[in-house]
Amino acid sequence: MWFFFGSSKPNLNSFLRPFVLSLRKIHSDGGVDWVDPATNENRKSMVRAPFSSMDAPARSQGLNMITHGGFFACGMCLVKGVSVPTIRGHKVVYPSVLDEPFVLRTAEQMREEALQATRAHAVNGLFGPSIISYIPRFDPARSVPNEFMHGCCLGVSKTFASVWLTDTRGDWYIKPSISWIDEFLAAILPPDTIKRVPRSVLLWLKWKASEWLFWLLFYSVPALLEFWTLENKFLQHWLLFVKAIHNLLLEEIEPYHIAEARTLLNLFLEEIRSLYRYRDPNQPAETPRNEWRWLSGDWMYTFNVHQIYHLPTVVEDTGGLWTTSAFDFEDNIEKLVNLIHGTNNIDKELRDNLQLLESIEVLRRKVAETHPEEGPEAGKARNHVLKVDLDGDEVQKLKLVVGDDQLTTADLCVYSRVTFNGKVHSSRSWERPEKRNSFTAKIKDSTGVFYGEMLYFITVGETGAS
Repeated sequence: MWFFFGSSKPNLNSFLRPFVLSLRKIHSDGGVDWVDPATNENRKSMVRAPFSSMDAPARSQGLNMITHGGFFACGMCLVKGVSVPTIRGHKVVYPSVLDEPFVLRTAEQMREEALQATRAHAVNGLFGPSIISYIPRFDPARSVPNEFMHGCCLGVSKTFASVWLTDTRGDWYIKPSISWIDEFLAAILPPDTIKRVPRSVLLWLKWKASEWLFWLLFYSVPALLEFWTLENKFLQHWLLFVKAIHNLLLEEIEPYHIAEARTLLNLFLEEIRSLYRYRDPNQPAETPRNEWRWLSGDWMYTFNVHQIYHLPTVVEDTGGLWTTSAFDFEDNIEKLVNLIHGTNNIDKELRDNLQLLESIEVLRRKVAETHPEEGPEAGKARNHVLKVDLDGDEVQKLKLVVGDDQLTTADLCVYSRVTFNGKVHSSRSWERPEKRNSFTAKIKDSTGVFYGEMLYFITVGETGAS
């Protein structure tokens, strides 16, 4: 992650030059010498920068190439794109990936083309050399992968939702049923791990990237069923994308997951052209339907929609889409912004506050070493709010679970909320479940998978077994 302060963005070739030169020196020296503080042994380690996570504008600047609204804007292939008319004018789209074979970019080719290019005469979208292409073992064609948060969440998901909600030219228009969808979203009680509760679709322009993520993976399909049937062609088409992205976001991804996702995404891209066609607005209104002139759905093949074609390749190169996603970076940026309170000497203020946080963490670790009972890892379970006494039936059930016929309420401590291994868990008895449901659990045993509710948390006896 890098930072800059000023009224405009810096030239990345200049901004990143010290970083790249440092990496090149480490590479030529064979690594960095250091002393292991635990063993006092001399060690040598190599420092690599194999990948970079950038959104589309940053990638075009970092690779010194045309922006995502121009021809040859894809950083992974040589699809040129075509200009098509829109309601507001013209835009460049990329439908040709379906019509003809295309060539993937290579590192060697990009370096050669960059040397031939100038700002006035771009070569396949490149304006000239890029400093990051000189990072050792950095492949400019594959080391800046398509970024998931901006491309799929704020890109594809938002693009299709905006068409469904604002474009009246086709059968995809769903705004008349928006109240049904809002009622469905309002009834959702997400767990505490999801920071934002669902907001009205009327506010879709204000949705954050995380809201689009949860819309894509969890909410969109059942919500759209409030308007479309499961057999609806637009919903069936959207399901292709949802399933493919689910495959590519798994923590453990097998080759068959990638192969399935590639098939689903190719089908998704192929069907856009026919599904999102619309009637020629210049045709007389009285023209019979069987004589309507249809215009292709090529207008939907935006830069972000084109990028999903490459997502399986990205996963083959770097792992699941979450590995290069900007979500973690954006979260850290928000934390850093919260450390800044003034308008002058921002860099010094940020530096001082970061040093202060680091000092606090050092002190916390020292306390944990000298007083383990007070440290951050003190005990695996830290109990919160005490619940009322259990009734007789509940105690009888606990006797069966614990296997102790002599169990009494004096042996029990009952809690509605606990912190276990640094994570807070809430039970059904917690007093504030109006907008959240963190008490539903998935249970696996030898007979299968079940779902149930955590009613409360209990510690038994002096050992604290729970």
